[in-house]
Amino acid sequence: MRQALAALLFLGLALAARVQIEAADRLFLSPDGRLVVLEGRPVALRYQKRAIEADRVVYDRKTRRLVLSGHVRYTDPQGRAIEAESLTLFLDDESLLAVEVRMRSGRIEFRAPKACRALGQVRLDLALFSPCYGCGQNPLDYAFYARKVVVYPGDRIVAYDVWVEIGGRRAFRLPLLLLHTGPRRPRLEVGTNDADGFFVLADLPYVTASGLGFTLVRYFERRGWGLGFDHYGAGRAKEHYRFLYLPPPAGGERGSIQALVEYALKAGGWERRLTLQRDDAKVPGRFSLKAEARRTDGRDPYLAFRIERTLDTDPDAPPVYGVERNPEVELAWRKGVRWGALFASGGAVLGGYQAPTNRQNRSARAAGDRIQAGRVRLEHHERFTPRLPFGLYLSAANDFVGHYYTTAERAIDWRSRLDLGLRLGSGRGGVRVTRSVREGETPFAFDRIPTRRRAEVAPYLAYRAGPASLEAETGYGFFQKAFLPLSLKGRLAAKGFSLALDYRRDLNRGRPIAISGQVGYAPRPFSLRASWGYRYDQGRYDPLRLRLGYALTGGSLSLAADYDAGAGRWQKAAAALAFREGERSLSLEEHYDFVRSVASGAFRAGFGPLSVRLDHRYPRPDGVPDAEDAEEGRLSLTFGLAYLRHRLALAAALDGQGVQKAELGLFSSGNRLEGRWDASARFHLPDREDPGVFLRDLTLRGGVGLTPWLAFQGGLGYRRSQTAETLAFQNFGVTVALARSRPTRVFLSAFLNQSFDLRSKEAAPLKPTFVLSYDRCCWGLRFTLDAQKEEVRLAFVYGTRSADTVFDAEGILLPGGVRLP
Repeated sequence: MRQALAALLFLGLALAARVQIEAADRLFLSPDGRLVVLEGRPVALRYQKRAIEADRVVYDRKTRRLVLSGHVRYTDPQGRAIEAESLTLFLDDESLLAVEVRMRSGRIEFRAPKACRALGQVRLDLALFSPCYGCGQNPLDYAFYARKVVVYPGDRIVAYDVWVEIGGRRAFRLPLLLLHTGPRRPRLEVGTNDADGFFVLADLPYVTASGLGFTLVRYFERRGWGLGFDHYGAGRAKEHYRFLYLPPPAGGERGSIQALVEYALKAGGWERRLTLQRDDAKVPGRFSLKAEARRTDGRDPYLAFRIERTLDTDPDAPPVYGVERNPEVELAWRKGVRWGALFASGGAVLGGYQAPTNRQNRSARAAGDRIQAGRVRLEHHERFTPRLPFGLYLSAANDFVGHYYTTAERAIDWRSRLDLGLRLGSGRGGVRVTRSVREGETPFAFDRIPTRRRAEVAPYLAYRAGPASLEAETGYGFFQKAFLPLSLKGRLAAKGFSLALDYRRDLNRGRPIAISGQVGYAPRPFSLRASWGYRYDQGRYDPLRLRLGYALTGGSLSLAADYDAGAGRWQKAAAALAFREGERSLSLEEHYDFVRSVASGAFRAGFGPLSVRLDHRYPRPDGVPDAEDAEEGRLSLTFGLAYLRHRLALAAALDGQGVQKAELGLFSSGNRLEGRWDASARFHLPDREDPGVFLRDLTLRGGVGLTPWLAFQGGLGYRRSQTAETLAFQNFGVTVALARSRPTRVFLSAFLNQSFDLRSKEAAPLKPTFVLSYDRCCWGLRFTLDAQKEEVRLAFVYGTRSADTVFDAEGILLPGGVRLP
């Protein structure tokens, strides 16, 4: 065992800590120490985000080569998994050679007698590839046999001299085939509706040296042609370019354009972003531009350039909201500089802006709802904290932010603070000088600041001796030309006892402002706390607050009361008891409001997944005419019973004449393998006004597999009131599995998206939507008949997980717990 551990340590040193051994049964060394052999079932290695498994691994220390054999599985950082009988991996340039290869890249699986990898590209010779592998098809519905296949980074596939096989037979030959394995799939839909007539919607994939994407083709019988593209770059930068022109609707004069340019690159300590967008479906003729370049290496100076503009080519476009920057440049020293005890940082932002007007600025308000102006924002921050002898301490801070506008206006926020003091034993004293000025005008609403002017000097003293402490502070305000209130604080805490006293006095008028105190005593398991106060400036007492607590084993008991000494009456009283032991719990709360004469409380009990709750509220008649007269004398009771995620609630209001209002609520939710749901129903129960029992409202959402062949999904809502009774459906219906055995599955769905007035004399016709889905795992068809839109569609879906795409598009639940591949 020790020899094996020593050998493993030797191998780790030999690989220069680049290959991590996760599992191995045996290890051998050649006599000259050049070859290291690992055997296992399997040997598991990890190398720079690459996972390697094999029955036997031979490492040549001189050539830095790994030779893998027996059930080899190699996964690269791009997620491509290669299975082979043998594989040779060269660690210096990360190239490889493999024999009898099976490789999966995205949705497509490749099979070839040999493969090689260099510079991130994988080449396979005489390869057979298809997304239908793993679908249980024999023969495959379709596949491609190529003389040479090159898989490029970015999920691009280029195949040369390709035979297209359908049903295991060669159908036709292509000199070149371009594919990609990204998450988006090709699209082909045909259909007809009343507005457009016959239509074709197609997203046709393509691959180029610069990236991959789709050619967008749209044809409408009554509108004409629409064309565009959706391109994704394959380089270091994140690139997305999309353009689509749609012809005008029948009888219209103007078509619509959807355009998007997205570019992002982080390299060389800089990040660059660009977004240019136009969507005539939202705002016709409006271009939105956002561009930013900023330094990201974390060093000073920080530099950023931003531009945000909106350009309208349609004179009838709605007004622009928000802030436009055209442009903005920022230069800042965020980390700052330090000279001994002095630290400084700052920056500047220069820009032109078009933004909503500051409505509190009279001159800006005259310019309209939006105003355009230039602005310079200057800010600097300083800190000075030297180390002083003899117990002296000094701390100084200065923060300045100034806005200067081309409208000849300015707004500043300037705050300064100086704290100088002396520590002697248990005491300390000093003086604090603060100055804060916020003033000026801004034409923009987004950087408006409230006006404030304050300059104060405040001496203070503090003393602490054991459990006791005293603090005193006052000051003088230069702008107010008045003394600040004198503040005295005393604290005492020892052996479960605590006392706090606060006193404030107005030195200008020579009279007290307020006094307050709090006392506490906590001899375990008891705790007692009381607080009081008096406000001289308002001539009233603060409520006397009394709190008593007792700690039980596994629970607690508490009593609370508030007494208004000024009015000579109690305000509130409360009692609470809580207990828990294992899965059992019990709590009881009772409150009484003496001012409003309202008693309320709650009882709760839990027994594992089962819980019971009873709430009550009773406003006593007080004989005083007020807005609460309708509630007085009426006892409100609520009983709740819950088990797991199912709940029952019974609510009733009783007065001297009987039941005034009663209601029963049922609630249930679930999230299981066979489906998920969220349901609620409320019933009206007999009361004094209406002795009937009827359903008041019902809500049902989710989807559940009822049988292996039938599933329910969607939402249903029912509402009943004195004037109306409505029933609404949202994607509500069923899905029937006509065939559910792989590789062929057929599903028929029917659902409603309608709302009905049940009290209407004219019955609205049903307008359901029918969806027939044919799934062959690696391709599928969807036929849709929508009576509400008066539309018929036929869609073709290509690639693996076809059923996933089909059903996600319609929000349909597969019956019988069918799992997608």
